[in-house]
This record gives sequence, structure tokens and C-alpha cells, in this order.
Amino acid sequence: MKNLTFFLALILVAFNCKSKSQVAQHTVTSIILSETTRGTQRVFKWTPENIEKSVNGNNATSPILLSDWNSIVKTANEIDFNKISTFESTSTKRFTDAALASVITITKDGKEYHSTTFDSGNPPKELKNLYDLIRKLTENKKSN
Repeated sequence: MKNLTFFLALILVAFNCKSKSQVAQHTVTSIILSETTRGTQRVFKWTPENIEKSVNGNNATSPILLSDWNSIVKTANEIDFNKISTFESTSTKRFTDAALASVITITKDGKEYHSTTFDSGNPPKELKNLYDLIRKLTENKKSN
């Protein structure tokens, strides 16, 4: 009887681990904001564990709060990932280096989704909520 109980418990643990790994595969795993112009390159990468920043080759990593990551994922999931590359930019200052050229890359289910290039500070309307949130969280980290 003890062996049967142990065997059933082992099966339950294995099934529970398999279920969690399947759920983890169907989620956003990272978001990258790249901003570039002549002489400036900024890359910010958000993952469930941390925020990685690279500004002109100077790299820094800081932990991310779980609540912040959950807000990012919730906001990102409002976007139609299959259409992200078709969202139109509303300005063209990046063409004359009057604004940084920005791209958002979202990794979900092991696939990368890239936005069109847009002016820093002026994302396509479909990306505005996500862009504003990740910039806000980045600015908050700078002041900490």
C-alpha cells in the first residue's frame, strides 16, 4: 500500500510539473526596445527575472519586480502579435536623425515578433500602452 501511495504521489508531481512547463511555453518571455541613431544605441530587455540595459555599450542589469513583469505581460498580450509588423508609425523624424529609430521585439511561444521602426517617444497607437509602460519602468529604475 505504501508503494502504491508513493507511486501515485510521484505521478501527480510529474503531471503537475508537465502542466506548468506547458503553460510557461505559451507566454511572453522577453520584450526588447531598441533605439538607435547616429552615435547613440540604446537597448532595453525585460525578462521575468531582470531588466538589461545597454547604452552605447555600457551594460547594466537590475532585478525586476514580479508585479512590474506581470503588468508588462498583461499589456503586451493586448497586442495582436501577428500584425505587429504592420502597425504604422505616425511620424518620420527618425529619417533625419531628429529622433531615435525604435523597434519593439516581443518573444512569445519561442517566436519573435518585431514592430515596424518608429520614432522614439511616438510609437504606433497599437503599441502606445506597452511603450509607455516599459519606458516608465525604465525611468523608475534609473532613479532608484
